Amino acid sequence: MEPGTWNGGGGGGGGGGGGVVADIGTGCGCIALSLATEGDFERVIAVERSPQAAALARENIALRCPPVPVELREGDLLAPLAGVRCRAIVANPPYLTEAEYRELDPAVRRFEPREALVSGPDGLDATRALLAGGAALLAPGGLLALEIDERRAERVRALARDSGWPCVSIHEDLFGRPRFLLASAMEEA
Repeated sequence: MEPGTWNGGGGGGGGGGGGVVADIGTGCGCIALSLATEGDFERVIAVERSPQAAALARENIALRCPPVPVELREGDLLAPLAGVRCRAIVANPPYLTEAEYRELDPAVRRFEPREALVSGPDGLDATRALLAGGAALLAPGGLLALEIDERRAERVRALARDSGWPCVSIHEDLFGRPRFLLASAMEEA
């Protein structure tokens, strides 16, 4: 997939708009609220496994009163999306190893829960699960967008291809580091 080639997949509105977008691991809800405010979706589903973070997200959603409904579902990764077809799924999953977590600045470790940062022995457990299960939840032509660890960009690209994603691209952040994976589902024939 080349930059700018995603056509918006599925959705119920004109011009590629409408449909459902899911924010996996929403935390305080800022990405879900941004999608509800700035995006072109009919509904946003925010998924969070931490009860404390989910409570904060609920509070932020109530305070913001976004123009598009934001539904908060508690659970792990994609499980709360059973039966939903999404136009897009976005996530900033945990992607550190235990050793990398221990090396973080103490200020980060004090304010970020370990489970929001660490994802198995290679740092890729959550990413692997999202790549393995995301396509089944997307509308034809839908998009999976993941933040990734720059040190693992090529491994994540290979995981995506091995998981059957036909269109995969890695994009750089503002500092020129490979930090985002975009993978799109097949269009219906």
